[in-house]
Amino acid sequence: MNKPQSPNSDFQKVSNKRITASLLIFLELLISTSSFADSNIGACTTVTDSKSLLRCAIENHPDVLQAKRSLDQSIKKQELASQIPNPQLSGRTLFGQSLGDSIVETEVSLVQPIFIGGTISSRVEQTEAQSLEIGAQVLSQKEKAARLTVGQIHRTRQLNVELEITNETIETFNKILKQFRSKVTLSPEQKASLNVFEMVRSDFILRRSQMLREKEQISLFFNISTGIQFSDIQKFVPNSVSWPNITFPTSKEDLNQYSGSALQIPRMDLKVAQATHELAKSNSWPTIRVGPSFSFNQQGGVRYPNYGFSLSFDLPIFNVNGGGRSYTRAGIARAEGNLEMKVKNLSAGMKQLIKNYTITVDALKNASSMSTLTSKHHKLESLFIRGLISPALVIEAHRQMLDYAINKHSQEQRALELLWTLYAIRGTIMEETP
Repeated sequence: MNKPQSPNSDFQKVSNKRITASLLIFLELLISTSSFADSNIGACTTVTDSKSLLRCAIENHPDVLQAKRSLDQSIKKQELASQIPNPQLSGRTLFGQSLGDSIVETEVSLVQPIFIGGTISSRVEQTEAQSLEIGAQVLSQKEKAARLTVGQIHRTRQLNVELEITNETIETFNKILKQFRSKVTLSPEQKASLNVFEMVRSDFILRRSQMLREKEQISLFFNISTGIQFSDIQKFVPNSVSWPNITFPTSKEDLNQYSGSALQIPRMDLKVAQATHELAKSNSWPTIRVGPSFSFNQQGGVRYPNYGFSLSFDLPIFNVNGGGRSYTRAGIARAEGNLEMKVKNLSAGMKQLIKNYTITVDALKNASSMSTLTSKHHKLESLFIRGLISPALVIEAHRQMLDYAINKHSQEQRALELLWTLYAIRGTIMEETP
């Protein structure tokens, strides 16, 4: 026989998931920002609305800052790739005897390595392509930070609503319990109702503590990512969500115009593969080392100075880097296939994202508003006070009210994730308003 499920088990599951997710977010931020929290306090000094708050949180997110440092390092590598090699000085001196005379032979050569076949320019192009690829990864981190921040901004609004419902419920139960306790004698049914109300009130107090813990985690998230106190953050939290109609083109040709990281990363991967192939072709040419050469011979009392030039290079007898070129050609084929597959998957995936977003938003728009439910809820309470309905109905109504709010907010979070994922693919995530 199956054990009956607790009436608030769904709430506990949702709450536990949210608290666990918030803790994971917090730990990730805390670990990656051991020195960031102190240095970033007050970083967002020009926040005036939710849009500027979002941009500030994105730019100061620890993962974004770390990605930017990698980009800065990659840009510096371009200087390394464009460096001209230093000349090489070589020499030798030999001593000997011949027919009783002392012999001294000295040779000195100064050669300059010369790359032919465009080796230096190919190296520079490769490092530039690698910087562009890291830049796409920076964009990816910004998109992740934006989706996370938007979710936390609206979760703050949702928690305010859920806490308001919970506090009002606890206050209502306190009034009911006070009425029961003010009576001199209670019937068995009234005693049972009193016990049930006390138990349900305790349940709502536990729910409130979970909400407050989640709110603290959100407060810490914003404090780390923006340096702004949570009390100031709440000034920029929107009162509602605006659900735009999504009509993004999703054909393969249209996707070529999108600039999100989902497409930029494979595009830049292809660019790196092409630049690496050009470098492999330039490496097929030998490096020439050429420069002046001087030798000085002395035998007995006679000296023989000689002047000329030195030339050396690798002979392409066994290979002309054919293996390197084949390897890099395979890299281009891999990158092209990866990009083509990504475009194909995104074309189909965006259609599904838009469909899921539309279904979710339609359900949210057709759902009853919280103000309407609150009004009906107050009428229900007045009927109970007048003794027209049973205590069980009042308890169930309060539970349903909070469960409905939690379910609706969960659907809002899902719709927000879908919407901002579409923004990220299109490449407009930094221009949107949460």
